[in-house]
Amino acid sequence: MRLAPRLGVVALLAASLGACSTGPAPLAGSLREGDVAVTAVVETDAVAVTFTPDRPDLHLYAMELAVERTAGLGVATGVRVGGALSATGAATADRPVHDLRLAALEVAVPVYPEGPVTVRVPVRRGEGTASLWVSYAACSATECFAPVRDREVVLAPS
Repeated sequence: MRLAPRLGVVALLAASLGACSTGPAPLAGSLREGDVAVTAVVETDAVAVTFTPDRPDLHLYAMELAVERTAGLGVATGVRVGGALSATGAATADRPVHDLRLAALEVAVPVYPEGPVTVRVPVRRGEGTASLWVSYAACSATECFAPVRDREVVLAPS
């Protein structure tokens, strides 16, 4: 009989500790432009930004794109954090990079495979408004859409 009251106290204590959690509120934001939907979520120690083209035949240029080596073609996929977020390391993508050869222009450009790609930037979160800025361009084998350069995404509690 004495065991039941003790279990009740343990359950009450566990519930109250969970309710007192003082971690920061989750943050998220989104943008749709240039035939790509962008969603951003602040995780524990990183911000994850997913770029999802509107069509399955579209790819994005890789973060590694160096326009001086591609005759000025393309816009590198990029994520820059600011405000209450400070980058603590380099951005990484969840998809492999391959060269797309453009024979007519005698150039190869680094791209991600067709479909969505998620870029993670390790961050430290401070107080105040969190924002990030994204750059990207979506293309198919035959057409490219207007590039998006340094577009702000404000991250708000989700």
